[in-house]
Amino acid sequence: MDNKTNQSNPPTPEKPPMPPISSYSTVEESVEEHDTCDEYLTKGFLTEKEQQQLAQDEEAYREYLEEEAKAKKERATTEKE
Repeated sequence: MDNKTNQSNPPTPEKPPMPPISSYSTVEESVEEHDTCDEYLTKGFLTEKEQQQLAQDEEAYREYLEEEAKAKKERATTEKE
């Protein structure tokens, strides 16, 4: 006897209703909302000051990661002893 034919499938859950289109913001509202945050994306480049800050941030993060790696290595060494 085939066991597959004796099993029943659980009911498929219903999809939640879609919100009305009027509840979404318009393109203009969305642009205004994100204009200041995404300004660098719309221009396609960073200012010289922003590039310098980004380079400083990258260097600081690189140093942080190196320090973390050294600390992790030291902890592993002391645990072995």
